[in-house]
Amino acid sequence: MEEESHLKSSGMRHILPLLLLFTSQAHSQYWLQVPDFPGTARDDAAAFSIGTHAYFGTGMETGWGLTSDWWMLDIVGNPQWYPVPDLPAEPRQYCVGFNFPSGDHGYLFGGLSASGPLDELWSFSEATNNWVQLASMPAAGRYASTAFTIGNKAYVVGGLITGGTATNECWSYDPATDMWAQVAAMPGVARHRATSFESGSFGYVIGGADSAYNALAETWKYDATTDQWTAAAPLPEPRYDAAPLRDIDTGIVGGASDDTTFHANAYFYAPVADSWSEMIDPLPYGVRGASGTYAGGGGGWYFNVIGTGIDNDLVRRTEMFTYGFVFGIEELVRAPLKVYPNPATHTITANWPTTWPAARIRIIDALGRTVRDELVNTGSPIDVNRLSPGRYVVEAQHGTTQLRGILTKHP
Repeated sequence: MEEESHLKSSGMRHILPLLLLFTSQAHSQYWLQVPDFPGTARDDAAAFSIGTHAYFGTGMETGWGLTSDWWMLDIVGNPQWYPVPDLPAEPRQYCVGFNFPSGDHGYLFGGLSASGPLDELWSFSEATNNWVQLASMPAAGRYASTAFTIGNKAYVVGGLITGGTATNECWSYDPATDMWAQVAAMPGVARHRATSFESGSFGYVIGGADSAYNALAETWKYDATTDQWTAAAPLPEPRYDAAPLRDIDTGIVGGASDDTTFHANAYFYAPVADSWSEMIDPLPYGVRGASGTYAGGGGGWYFNVIGTGIDNDLVRRTEMFTYGFVFGIEELVRAPLKVYPNPATHTITANWPTTWPAARIRIIDALGRTVRDELVNTGSPIDVNRLSPGRYVVEAQHGTTQLRGILTKHP
């Protein structure tokens, strides 16, 4: 394919270095191509992560066949794919995957098989390397739903049920009790193929399509403590079948605005400002039905992993891309530094142990230059007003102990 040849010739097929990877402009990280997905080219696959491992599987392959195979990408160092056991059930597509950031299991819900919409929930354990079927959702089977996690519960929203009817139902799942509970339905138009992410203690559902496949731009915010939805800033343009971007930056990438127009760009969402901004660097081609997850955690390091899907020429893809941050291996055991608000405009506060009366604070830019270096008392604000918009490392040191976090600076 022309795009793939261009990627190879332009040197984008990188092995990820064990360095901090980002640029000096806000939301302009480079997409890095990692080894292709080793399964058949497909769209509408599902994804979840366990630690630094990203898992992709199911979906529809070239030739219209449904799949049940699963693969794991180890993202740290020299990225490599490894096969994992197939899902021990009917092949399917339009499933939704989710995971808990500190958990050791990945979850797969619903989907569409040759038998119709599914209500099944499956869990994959990395420790035992096998799948276990959990309690089915006590409702009609559904596919093309979306899901997010808040605290110790997952929330599955929307989708299509038998007859291709869209729903706005929202169901919570508690892995501790293996029980489902119906919660407040999402307002607005019933939808499927929406995208979702978590930010702080809230879940967000973005875009999607209605029953007639009209693309939507609405964004809805869910508060699990009150079981209430509120409207948030809509996407700058309607999208469905986009992939999620999660963690420090939350947003969407790719997706379709109609059945022939697929996009390569990404939009990021700033929860505090309740606003969207466009990422400068797009994917190398427009794609819908791509899958995404993020792998990593701790200390502000992570990788969003995006791949597969179908392009503007209706060709199913196997390319995989990442963007995000990673420190060297020695950083993986270093405790994180919480910086807030994040993103920030004027001042920030950094949380370090209460036993520290003060800490030496260094703020390091994308080129590795120290732009702030001062002693800061516990709880005192740190002025970042004059910093250029972009990404920074914030380092707090007391004695021989050092903590690190990531700051996104807004204009």
